[in-house]
Amino acid sequence: HHGRGGDVPLFDVVHHGAIIHRGQQDVVTKEDDQQRNYRMRLTRNVYRLALTFLREGGHMLLVMTLRYQDLLMLSLFLPLFEDFQVFRTSFRVNSRFRILLKYHRPFAKDRKQWGPRKVFQFFQTMTADFDATWGSHPDRFNLEVAMDVFRQLRPKMKDLWQDQLDFLKWLQRKARKAKCDQDITDLALLLVGGAASGIDFSVHDDDSNEEGGEGGRAAASEEHADQRDSDEA
Repeated sequence: HHGRGGDVPLFDVVHHGAIIHRGQQDVVTKEDDQQRNYRMRLTRNVYRLALTFLREGGHMLLVMTLRYQDLLMLSLFLPLFEDFQVFRTSFRVNSRFRILLKYHRPFAKDRKQWGPRKVFQFFQTMTADFDATWGSHPDRFNLEVAMDVFRQLRPKMKDLWQDQLDFLKWLQRKARKAKCDQDITDLALLLVGGAASGIDFSVHDDDSNEEGGEGGRAAASEEHADQRDSDEA
């Protein structure tokens, strides 16, 4: 209830961090309805606080896996900001992303249908069963808005997905050259965000020989180009 009267503290940057994200992940594995509802309520309150205490022109940093419900959340938030950027977290294989929503505009006259009032109404009625809620109350959510968010995100994320594939291939090459079990363990820890102080990250070794030198790299480049063309098709 802090800030309902008097001076309200406003911030330039609000970070919706990994602790809440981990709580969302726990929901998938726990059957206890009370625990599920608690996680959802906690997440809802964090988002509401973030919007309440974010200064006009400020930024909001989210950690997401871009599952279905994450896209729906973004479809509510994006109209409140002028731009966004996507970054990969250190957990490459888990496919988490940092999404920076830039330049909060809570009083913009040209804002589309999802203003702060709509967002707060959505959070107040949100339950653990996302689909049932939106299915029975179509006025609270527009699927076309969510699809528009997906279309905006897709071109910004293609390079990140390719980076993830390249990273996995690099791990495989390093594992084939491992000299002891500890080398394998160190590489495996990278998959779960572990320390990497004992790993040589140099890329100027003989990895290119395995791909056939310059010819192999050219072939790999053509393969990536063909894959991009296929994806776009």
